[in-house]
Amino acid sequence: MPNHSYYTGLEVVPDGGPEIVPHSAPELVPSYKENNHYASVKPLEGSQLTIFGLNRSTFWIIFAVSTFVIIGAIAGGVAGGLLSRNDSNSGTNTSASLPSSSALSSSPSLTPTVSTPTNTTSTVILPTATLLRDCPSSNGTLFDVAMGSEEPLIFRKFCTAGLRHVINGNDLINKATQSLNDCINACVDYNIANKTAIATGNNQTCNAVCWRNTDQLGNINQIPGQCFGFTTGNTSSGFVVTDETLCDSAAWINQRDL
Repeated sequence: MPNHSYYTGLEVVPDGGPEIVPHSAPELVPSYKENNHYASVKPLEGSQLTIFGLNRSTFWIIFAVSTFVIIGAIAGGVAGGLLSRNDSNSGTNTSASLPSSSALSSSPSLTPTVSTPTNTTSTVILPTATLLRDCPSSNGTLFDVAMGSEEPLIFRKFCTAGLRHVINGNDLINKATQSLNDCINACVDYNIANKTAIATGNNQTCNAVCWRNTDQLGNINQIPGQCFGFTTGNTSSGFVVTDETLCDSAAWINQRDL
């Protein structure tokens, strides 16, 4: 029997044709309609989400820039309005205090002047009185002031002369009178009105007067008709009479407590 060798040719293997893969079509997504039936909606294919047709990042950049521009415009408008109002107010104040340019140009001869306060004086005409003077004929004569049932108060007159004040003596009377006689009566009235204070030593006694006469009217110290009453020294040796040409004087020679 002949020897047969086994055949070692090609081995049959299953067919390696094209592999069937599942269909990659868009997936059907159920959605509801008004008829409550499922409907297939196609999903977005390869597109990104947008806002007003713009990419989201682009939109937010534009939005931020626009917002910044709007805020800047508002702030600038407010600031400009305030400046304009301030300029308007200052312009109004300036126009109220300064004349207009047209007024200045129409009056070239007018020049600004600075007013300074001035002191004005007015002349007041005082009523004049007729002075009654009996000097020099009355020099050394006596003038009596009646005191009712009591002894009158007797004053001696001295024309164009004065009587010396006591130490620390004050003018007890300083008033205008028409005559030397009126000046003596004013001195007596003072003593009667102040007799209690005089008796207790609290007031001085008016026992002498100087009535400014009408001599030496050019003397700045002369006050015609002014009566001064005061206390003079009354001693046994008499009164101290001075050479006072501006005065006609009188002294109380029977001085006593009233």
